Amino acid sequence: MRLVTHFLMTILICITAVAQDLPGQVYFHGLAGFDFAQVPPLPGSLSGSMNVEGEIDTTTFFPTELEGTAAILMDNDSTGGQVLSQFAIEDLGDGTYNLFAMLYNTDEEIEVGNVSNPLSAYFLFAYHMDSLAVPDMQSDSLDMMDLLNLISAEYRFVGAMTALEFTSLEPGEIAWNFSGIGADLDNSMMIVSLSSGYVSLEGIPLNVERAPSTLPRDTWIAAYPNPFNPTTRISVHLPQAGEFALRVYNILGRQQELYELGFLPAGESHVQMNADNWPGGLYLLSLESCGVRVAVERVTLLK
Repeated sequence: MRLVTHFLMTILICITAVAQDLPGQVYFHGLAGFDFAQVPPLPGSLSGSMNVEGEIDTTTFFPTELEGTAAILMDNDSTGGQVLSQFAIEDLGDGTYNLFAMLYNTDEEIEVGNVSNPLSAYFLFAYHMDSLAVPDMQSDSLDMMDLLNLISAEYRFVGAMTALEFTSLEPGEIAWNFSGIGADLDNSMMIVSLSSGYVSLEGIPLNVERAPSTLPRDTWIAAYPNPFNPTTRISVHLPQAGEFALRVYNILGRQQELYELGFLPAGESHVQMNADNWPGGLYLLSLESCGVRVAVERVTLLK
């Protein structure tokens, strides 16, 4: 039980990592799916498939507004390895949803190929979920045992992967295949197997570091106020003059706005950003010179 609740807590923390400004590779659109079947198979036993294609709306996380899949890959400083968290929500069209989440925590860097110990990757599969509550991750009073009650579903399976193979692993792309087996939290005799599992996602890195350039490392940008609604002032600090542009990306990695700043002198310059017609959420500001990213800043639009 302690392992299950720890797993759910980690999944929820990873889902909200963007809001917490944690570094990592974030993949927010693509497809995922698998076949599932009760073990052993009996007449009328549970079987079917889950297939999801789309994007996750990271500003809500409510099932009535969601169908899609996402993943976050973060470095684990305590082990020197990495943590991969992935989840998907499928709208079944009858007021219920299938929810799938996977957590893979390794003390080594994830590489393309078969994982030698797939049992270290855990999954949660909520079948015909009718409600999902996301807690306030800043709350000190959150009882980890209460996390099980966040999900109301016909079945809530928790288990481990029996096979896990990464087929692509790039800053803007990740893909893997998997199979697994798990038991229902309310009936340990109810066993389900997952087969022919696949995940393929694209996105953007949030731990973007300053790209190599001829500019000194004390080039930076800042926004005030941040969070903001609907305008904020962008301060650009430059140790030397040059031609610059400021690109604004939404959480899906799509360009929201482009500001051609032109020639800027050394010192501090300012840009007024108006997001009156933008949806609320997290945005990435990218200061570029000659096509090279030299500074980044994250801002949050409140609406």
